[in-house]
Amino acid sequence: MKAVDRQIFRQDLFFRLNLITIRVPPLRERRSEIFPMAEFLLEQLVRKYRVNSTIHPDCRAVFQQYDFPGNIRELRNAIERAVLLTAAPEITPEALPSVWRTARNSTSAKMPSLEDIERNYISEVLRETHGKKVKAAGILGISRKTLLEKRKKYGLE
Repeated sequence: MKAVDRQIFRQDLFFRLNLITIRVPPLRERRSEIFPMAEFLLEQLVRKYRVNSTIHPDCRAVFQQYDFPGNIRELRNAIERAVLLTAAPEITPEALPSVWRTARNSTSAKMPSLEDIERNYISEVLRETHGKKVKAAGILGISRKTLLEKRKKYGLE
């Protein structure tokens, strides 16, 4: 109704569409549906990109522990990214965003430190660049020397 009040949404259309309100719970409230939904999305992407890919069963645990603040769009984007960046015929947990693999969903869980976030990001960029340090340093916006120091610091050698 706010959009109608600000005149950025037509009032007549609002009243036509406002016949029935359907509440779709977020993915974090439908955890049992996430893996089948991911497989369905993958089927669409396999047709779109004409690739042969499946989701490894170990991904189920990753899906179960993550809260998906971006809902279905976040899930689809991550699967599409894995399809495009993974040369293997199977999407493994390592192909999913590192934040999903390190997620803690309980309210008492410790927030990841900046070092944890940096370590995970560097690790992910190195994986995506297949260990090419100059390319990874460029993506990270740091020098090759700084990347080598950070790899040593975080045990990413």
